[in-house]
Amino acid sequence: MHAGYEQYIKNKVVTSSPLEQVALILDKASQHALTAHKASVDHKIEERFIATDKAIILLNGLLGSLEKNPKPEVKEFVLSMDAFYRQMIVLLMNVNVKQDSTLSLKISKSLQEMAQLWRQADQSGNTTTIQKKAIT
Repeated sequence: MHAGYEQYIKNKVVTSSPLEQVALILDKASQHALTAHKASVDHKIEERFIATDKAIILLNGLLGSLEKNPKPEVKEFVLSMDAFYRQMIVLLMNVNVKQDSTLSLKISKSLQEMAQLWRQADQSGNTTTIQKKAIT
């Protein structure tokens, strides 16, 4: 990667809002899911495991950042995000267990959609659509 681009990404992360930072993490997890798909198609098992592991680490980070004792007004949101992150983690594990390359594409798409919803929430100040996506 070009050094200037790396600096741009670092600056973007540092200057982003917390909601945008979540979107950036979800984007990166989605990229790892796509890498897992390509590795599966190319029969590169070790690369697939590494890619899914990286995505799982990112999602575990997001999972760990959720409020443990949320206020009543955000409890439903926190629980829905907890369920979404856990579901993605289980599905990523299944990519390796079932050796299912198409599953990694579906995961990547779901993560991209969720990242987009976080960006929309950042712009609108409304997290309702994130919660609805997490539940479905």
